[in-house]
This record gives sequence, C-alpha cells and structure tokens, in this order.
Amino acid sequence: LALIPLYGYLAASATTVVTEAAFSVAGWWFVARRHPLPWLRVSWRILLAGLLMGVVLYFLAARSILISAPAGAIAYVAALALLRAVTPDELRLFAAGLRRRA
Repeated sequence: LALIPLYGYLAASATTVVTEAAFSVAGWWFVARRHPLPWLRVSWRILLAGLLMGVVLYFLAARSILISAPAGAIAYVAALALLRAVTPDELRLFAAGLRRRA
C-alpha cells in the first residue's frame, strides 16, 4: 500500500494481483491438506487457453479496447473449445446458473 501514492493505479493493480495470488495459494494449501488435488492435470488446458489469449492481446495492445477485449474473449473461448477444457456437463451447469432467477 505504501507504493500506491507513488505509482498510482499500477501499484494498486499489482498489489491486488499479489494479494489474490497469496490468498489462492493459501486456500489451495489448506484444502490440499485434506483433499489432494492434481492441480496440473485438472487445470493445464485452462492455463494454456489463458496463455493463448494473452498472446493475442499482446499483439493487439496498441489497438482500442473495443477491438482488443472482444478479440481476447473470442480467442479464450476458441482455445477452451479447441483444447476441450470444459466438459458438456460443466457447460450445462453454467447455462443453468445463467437461467436461474434471483
């Protein structure tokens, strides 16, 4: 937090990312003590899809957000589909969650 006045929004975003990463690692560690999870076998497709989206966005960095954001989303969804990272059951669960009324 001490760096935010000096570096502004960049320090705030970096602090947020580091904090969320620390909470994720701590949460994973506490859960893994009781229920071991083969995280690499479960998540490599998702991570690779995110990496491919990052490559697309890297080359679109100088473009408008109106171009880069949809292109990144399309690249991510396409990579998820090509890598078969999401099962049909997970898609049905996602669709059911969207249809649910509050």
